[in-house]
Amino acid sequence: TERTEALSVDAAAFTERLRYADRRTTPRHQVKVRADLNIGGAITSGQLADISEGGARLETQSKRHFTSGQSGRLRISGFGTELTVRIVEVRQGVLHLAFAAGEDGRKVVSAVAGMSRNMKHAA
Repeated sequence: TERTEALSVDAAAFTERLRYADRRTTPRHQVKVRADLNIGGAITSGQLADISEGGARLETQSKRHFTSGQSGRLRISGFGTELTVRIVEVRQGVLHLAFAAGEDGRKVVSAVAGMSRNMKHAA
């Protein structure tokens, strides 16, 4: 029936939202730091909006098509190294990135959050 189909659609949408709602296991830190994402040699610039030990959120105006599962290298302005990342979600110009298992998330968060705080105080 139509009602059953509507409930199935609602349940599927709810399940999809739940999948993303509780994936973070560490706190996020709000930042405003320029970053470049290199996927297959194509570089996309943007701004980190938040960062945690597990990953980061990159806001970009790029018209490039991204898909979940793509991997690349993230270079954060002022941070001396590139980080291996994987795209876990793409939504309206926002890329949700997960750091690769070998990356030291605590070190990254400490450095980037500190840089962002120092920039705010200098402004």
